[in-house]
Amino acid sequence: MSASPVPARAVAASHADKAARTAARGGVNAPTLAAPLLTVAALTLGAALQLSDGHFTPGAFPWLTVALILSLLAVVAPLLPRIAFSARALTALLGAGCLLQIAAFLMKPPGKYLTAAWPRDYAPFFGGLLVAALLIAIGWWSPRPLRRWWFPALLLVHFLLGTWVIRQSPAPPIDVFVFQQESSAALLRDENPYGLTFPDIYGSEPYYGPGLVADGRLNFGFPYPPLSLFLALPGYLLAGDYRFAQLLALILAGVFLALARPDRVGALVAALLLFSPRAFFVLEQGWTEPFAILLLAATVACARRWPRALPLALGLLLAIKQTMVFIPLLAFLLVGGLGGWRDWLRLHWRAGLVALVVTLPLVLGEVRGFVTAVITLQLYQPQRSDALSYVAALARAGLPAPTWLAFVAIVPVLALALWRGARGPAGFATAAGALYLVFFVLNKQAFCNYYFFALGALCCGIAATQPAASPVAPSRHQSSATKPGTGTRS
Repeated sequence: MSASPVPARAVAASHADKAARTAARGGVNAPTLAAPLLTVAALTLGAALQLSDGHFTPGAFPWLTVALILSLLAVVAPLLPRIAFSARALTALLGAGCLLQIAAFLMKPPGKYLTAAWPRDYAPFFGGLLVAALLIAIGWWSPRPLRRWWFPALLLVHFLLGTWVIRQSPAPPIDVFVFQQESSAALLRDENPYGLTFPDIYGSEPYYGPGLVADGRLNFGFPYPPLSLFLALPGYLLAGDYRFAQLLALILAGVFLALARPDRVGALVAALLLFSPRAFFVLEQGWTEPFAILLLAATVACARRWPRALPLALGLLLAIKQTMVFIPLLAFLLVGGLGGWRDWLRLHWRAGLVALVVTLPLVLGEVRGFVTAVITLQLYQPQRSDALSYVAALARAGLPAPTWLAFVAIVPVLALALWRGARGPAGFATAAGALYLVFFVLNKQAFCNYYFFALGALCCGIAATQPAASPVAPSRHQSSATKPGTGTRS
């Protein structure tokens, strides 16, 4: 007798059942040590960036090293003793960490080029921080009725603080700001941004490779994939500054973190990210990482709660920046490991189609310019002695600092994650945080924005871990799929 077609909602239920079985083995619900390890790793990484602004600073390396070690331990958390660490203890750790981060903002300006005089003109910013601290305290300690509004109010405070920072630094002298603003303007004029050239705002500074500068102009176009520009365009169009789109991206990333784990822990993880000490510095500089963090958080949230939307979120993540090249390998953890290669293929052909749809329209209009700006440019970028990386430290000491070391070092990290790491969204995000940390600390270029993405991945890992006794309730489609008559035959 021929089998009847399998309804899509039944397929979703089948995936949910697989996830539940994996959770029972300790897979999706990563061991209880994973979340606290990731929390302390995020806090110490934030401290390293607070001390250094992402540039070579000897005092930042101990904090960076601790973050690296803790993130690697989180990857192998399934091998560690299952020490009880309750949701209440995790909430206390997150709440205290968030308040410590708020205090760190009082030590230095939140940006580098703000026109406001420190600390005399910072009353609005300090006032916002005080409100944020009170809201976080409410989220940590308050009875249930007060929890309904503290998190939306915190997102509003973050938006107001971010707006203040952007207004106080209207034109930061950094090349990425020039790239994004001029490319947005070109796109509105119906010009292909990969055919542009940009002014060299640094002059004699050796920030670009040989042959990339001529007559005060940069010999390449927009140096990021098209999706970065598409996401930035609304900010430029509506407010004249693309960084407003990045501010909203950070806030939406926080929303996805809270949705991935819809309890106090999820909301406090979002606060941990949004009020990381150099979060507003990343915003002021206009780096593209807020978009990447948004799409990573969306991918994790979809994998946790809306599996049908996972190919869309993953495809956008793959298309956002060149460094996302490692994500497909990490995504084996979303399908149960290497044994789920068929599910991996089904997921990635859909995700790949999404990535092509958002990438090809601009690329086909300027193929050579795209290849030069987005791909080969990275090969010519010089090794930076001011990078916050072990490779820069080796170079400063006169020791060999091979550029291939970063690529070799991620191989054992990836192998360890695929062999012993937790399966599911938590394992995926945790492995991403650890892998990118390893890659950056051994890279020829590694600055605040690089590490901020790794910090965002660590936060995604915390939000994706679920208390073993409190699995996420199935969605409406999954619940209906398990009713009699709608299941699949084994």
